[in-house]
Amino acid sequence: MNERQRIYLTVLFHADQDIEEHRHRMAATGRWDSSPARDWRRIAFNNAYGPVASALRARGVYDSGAGSTLAALRERGLITTETAPGILRDPGLGMAHQSRPCRRPRRHRHPTRAK
Repeated sequence: MNERQRIYLTVLFHADQDIEEHRHRMAATGRWDSSPARDWRRIAFNNAYGPVASALRARGVYDSGAGSTLAALRERGLITTETAPGILRDPGLGMAHQSRPCRRPRRHRHPTRAK
């Protein structure tokens, strides 16, 4: 396994542990969900602003080679992957979205007249 693959596997492991910790906290507060681990252990990778992508970006390995890296981990039996047909979605933003830079409204200064 190369360094890039080790980074991906480490980030995915920490994401999995975060999900598990969240489930334990929810159960401790009485909000137990009995869904099987095969459902709740899924880690979304297609969200460019999600925790996995952010962690990979911080380590300098979030780029167009992500698919190949995930495939290499899958081929080694270290992870399982699944894809769904259709449009990739960003759960926080909806189906297709276009981002525009946020601009502060321009304030017009009106000349004041001297009296």
